[in-house]
Amino acid sequence: QEIQPEESELKLEELELEPVEAVMEGPVTVEEVLEPIISEEMFKRAEAIRLARGGKCQRKYDCMNILTGILKCPECGAGMVLSRAGSSGKKITYYGCGAWHNKGTAVCHSNLVLLDSVNAVVLDKIAELCSDELIIRGVLKKLNKARNNRIDGTSMDKQTVQNQLDKTRRDIKNLQHRFEADDSDIDVQEYKRRIKELRANEEIYKKRLTQLQVEIGQYQSEKTYTLEELRVVFANIRPILEKAEVEELRSLMHLMIESITIDPETRNPANITIKFNPILTKYLGIDLEEEAHKASSFSLYTQ
Repeated sequence: QEIQPEESELKLEELELEPVEAVMEGPVTVEEVLEPIISEEMFKRAEAIRLARGGKCQRKYDCMNILTGILKCPECGAGMVLSRAGSSGKKITYYGCGAWHNKGTAVCHSNLVLLDSVNAVVLDKIAELCSDELIIRGVLKKLNKARNNRIDGTSMDKQTVQNQLDKTRRDIKNLQHRFEADDSDIDVQEYKRRIKELRANEEIYKKRLTQLQVEIGQYQSEKTYTLEELRVVFANIRPILEKAEVEELRSLMHLMIESITIDPETRNPANITIKFNPILTKYLGIDLEEEAHKASSFSLYTQ
C-alpha cells in the first residue's frame, strides 16, 4: 500500500527527544570500527620522520628562493617571487615579478630571471666582499676592540664599586668611634639602625665586586683574533653559505641586503646592483661608496 505523505509525517512535538546539550556532552571516540589503511606502527614511523624533517621542503625548486622580496623587478620595482615555467617534468625555476604574479599583465610582465644564476651571482658578490682586505681588517679591529671595551668598561665598574665599598667601611669605623667615645651623641638604637644599614651595603658591594671580577675573567678568556685567522674564515664564506639551511640563508640575505636590482635592458643576472643594509656597511666601515673605492676594490653598489 502506498503511504501518503500526511501519514508518514510526524509532528516534532510528538517526539520525545532529549535536548542536544544533554546528549552531546563531549566528542565521542570510537576505536577499531574500521580496518586501518596503514598500521599504527607505520603511522608512528612516518610521524617521526616528519618531525625530524621539521616540515622542511625537500624539492629544490620549492626551497632556493633565498632572494624573494629583496630582488626587485627591473620594470616596476616590485619584489620578485618564485616562479616555474616549462613542460611537465622539465620545469625551470625563476624569479618573476611579484606584481605580475598576483595581478597579471595589467600591471607588469613576468620579467623572469633564472633563480640559480641570480643566487650564484649574489653569493659570489658576498664572498668577494668578505675577501676584501679593507673589510677583513675593519672587522678584526672591531672584534678585538669590542672585547677590550668590555674589559675596560667592567674594570671601571669594578673600581667604582671598590670606591663605594671603601667609603662604606670608613663610615662604619667612624660610626663605631663616635658611639664608643665618652661624649658620644648617638644612642644605642640609632647606632644599631645605622650600623645595620652600613653592614648591609658593605655586603652588597662585596658581592658586586665578586661578580665583576668573574665577568672580567670571562672577557679576558675570550679569543682575540689575528688577521690571518680572519682571512681564513672569510675565505671559506662561500662554501659555508652553500651548506647553510635554506631558511637560515634566506634570513641572512634579508639581514645583509636591502635590495637587488637587475639591468632592465639585458635582464642578465651578471649585471646586478646590490644595496647592502646600511647598518652592515656602517659596521664594516664603508659608509660612503667613494671612500670604499679609494681604499678598496669593493663598492657598496656592486656592479
